[in-house]
Amino acid sequence: MRMNRLLLALLLALQGCSGSTPPAAQVSGADASAPTASQEAPPAPPVADVPVPGGPRKACNLVTASEMSSILGSAVAATPHDETEGVTTCSYSPVAATGPSVEFTISFGDGGSTLRAVAGMSNYDPNPGKAFAGIGDRADVLGPAIVIQTGDDLVSLTLVGVADQPAAAKRIFETAKSRL
Repeated sequence: MRMNRLLLALLLALQGCSGSTPPAAQVSGADASAPTASQEAPPAPPVADVPVPGGPRKACNLVTASEMSSILGSAVAATPHDETEGVTTCSYSPVAATGPSVEFTISFGDGGSTLRAVAGMSNYDPNPGKAFAGIGDRADVLGPAIVIQTGDDLVSLTLVGVADQPAAAKRIFETAKSRL
């Protein structure tokens, strides 16, 4: 049952990478125009943090849109996807036409079992997760996602267009961990 929740969470993460446009109500004061080739990208505009209903343990409340914008260096809007009990997901999409995006999922209670399953896969290569060592109790790579065990819980990050993925993953995880 827990593995089904993880697979659903990973499918939601992949679906979030489809490039859907975030609701305008979650963004405040953002300039949606992309810089031309002759301009440098301006600093990230301010993004409004709108608390997600359901409490502080929702993914979009654990790492707010403004915090994620700061981590990525580009304005993003946060969209919650909490259709499954025990799993909370937030998609961070660029406010401008292009930019980095993140899918952030926490599956409560699935940490140990999932990473044991990853390690038990027949084609498992222990080296891909090496860059993420030191994040959480244990971290690895599963397809496009970085999976991080923290106690009994599992954090999954799918980073798209992020230059220094290990550094960004660590900052995202530490921000969320301080609120778990």
